[in-house]
Amino acid sequence: MASRTPSLESLPGANSIGSLERGSLSPLTLSGSSPPASDSAVCDLREFDGLDTTCAICRETFVDPKVLNCFHTFCRGCLEREQTHPDKVTCVTCRVDSHLSPAGIPGLLTNLVIAAAVEQDADLLPTGRQTNSPTAPCTGCKSKESDAVARCVDCANFLCPNCVMAHQFMHCFEGHRVLAFTDLKDDKGLLNSTLSASGDKTAFCPRHKNDILKYFCRTCSVPVCKECTIIEHPAALHDCEHLSDAGPKQLELMQQAVNEAKTRATEIRHVVKTVEHAAGKLQVQYHKAQNEINDTFQFYRSMLEERRQELLKELESVFSTKQIALTVVGQKAQETVDKIYQTCDFVERLTKCANIAEILMFRKLLDTKLQSLISTNPEQSVQTACELEFVSNYQAIQVGVRNTFGYVRSSSEANVGPTKQPPIARPTNGRIVVVECKVMRVIIFDQVGNVLQKFGCSKHLEFPNGVVVNDKQEIFISDNRAHCVKVFNYEGIYLRQIGGEGVTNYPIGVGINAAGEILIADNHNNFNLTIFTQDGQLVSALESKVKHAQCFDVALMDDGSVVLASKDYRLYIYRYVQVPPIGM
Repeated sequence: MASRTPSLESLPGANSIGSLERGSLSPLTLSGSSPPASDSAVCDLREFDGLDTTCAICRETFVDPKVLNCFHTFCRGCLEREQTHPDKVTCVTCRVDSHLSPAGIPGLLTNLVIAAAVEQDADLLPTGRQTNSPTAPCTGCKSKESDAVARCVDCANFLCPNCVMAHQFMHCFEGHRVLAFTDLKDDKGLLNSTLSASGDKTAFCPRHKNDILKYFCRTCSVPVCKECTIIEHPAALHDCEHLSDAGPKQLELMQQAVNEAKTRATEIRHVVKTVEHAAGKLQVQYHKAQNEINDTFQFYRSMLEERRQELLKELESVFSTKQIALTVVGQKAQETVDKIYQTCDFVERLTKCANIAEILMFRKLLDTKLQSLISTNPEQSVQTACELEFVSNYQAIQVGVRNTFGYVRSSSEANVGPTKQPPIARPTNGRIVVVECKVMRVIIFDQVGNVLQKFGCSKHLEFPNGVVVNDKQEIFISDNRAHCVKVFNYEGIYLRQIGGEGVTNYPIGVGINAAGEILIADNHNNFNLTIFTQDGQLVSALESKVKHAQCFDVALMDDGSVVLASKDYRLYIYRYVQVPPIGM
């Protein structure tokens, strides 16, 4: 194991630096644990020849490379210069924020793969013995002329005598391992010189620099030292076990997570391939809707020219938006696949060049990253983006051009099951909504009777007598004395009013038909049925010529029929049908 910071007296002068030949890397195993099961655990960086060891910020070789939550790596000093917030740092590549621990940027995990690659590629000493001038300048200070006489294993810097002194006396360098060049004349290279006599590499606790990581906290998914188990991870609150026992199982779980991520990447890649098919389907739906718009326009040519132009523009806008959305879905899905493979490649490289303790330091970060990537669901976005149709409305020409020509409809959420939902009197998610008329209160239950939410609405209701909900968690309550329907959300926030006196007089109930339209029934004089969109636009107003006793409740059947409960102990069933326009 590397010795602690040497004294200045033990450091050689610039002219006494010998040569050091590059050596091969030995297997890295944790002290006290079993050696790697196969040669695949040996960190041979020759297979990482394509690994980029240049920082994207300073464009120079990495110095103390730190890994952000997005798995991008930068020099520690570069991150400190780029940091604008004390509690987080923003990645300059993907603009994702990485929240920092109290230790700040130095507390970020070191990219062991890149650090090992830099170590192997670095020529610590001049290769020719015929010259007395060193070729390793100091990288720890701003001086470009000072010659290095040692190297710090922890911050990966070449150190001049002044920097070595700083490492000896400054608190920020406490625990750093400094190697004098004279200690490296064993033809083993820097990494081998940091190994102990038994061939094991010792991993030290990032919080308690002098303590070795010997345990693994399964509660926090992080390796800890003896002092950590006493202070930060006490046995009463945390489940800790020896690293030699927990290590193999945790590595197996990490590998399992990587395999699951690769499987998910394959599934998402298939979604990428279906985007083109979805775009074709969208194109077909677009032309179909366009033809329906033109057919409707031919029927109302003399009075609907202006509305036609408005709808075609709206359709064009929705179509363009969905085309862009499909492209974005494909790009994001491909990015997710790339990120999954990048993360998996990082872990695979890490397992080949780091010991168990060092690998498990990435366990929590890896789980968070892979979980966020695996949870992406581009399938729903593709299904939603290709849905586009034009809904015609020939039923109520008398009401007005704007309310009868139709509208462009595109699904904003993924549909499950049939495209058109059957009539509902309670939410599709199993919640039951009850309106208490006397106290003007709404109570929402689950199907076993547990109260999920309740709120008062006395400021908005006078005499509620009917309730229905849609699939957007909106509650429609008919109010007999207010002559309208009041709309609330599940949190009790008043949203809007549908109908009013003179249009829906003394309503007795409200329902939603298969087309998603709001039906308001009233029996002022005769039975009347008024139809609105869910936004409150009037669609049609129908009146019955049949005289019967006053009704007190209304319901919708699956076939669209309207059933009235009358005070003469009878049920009256009405069917409203489309009336062909004049001239058809």
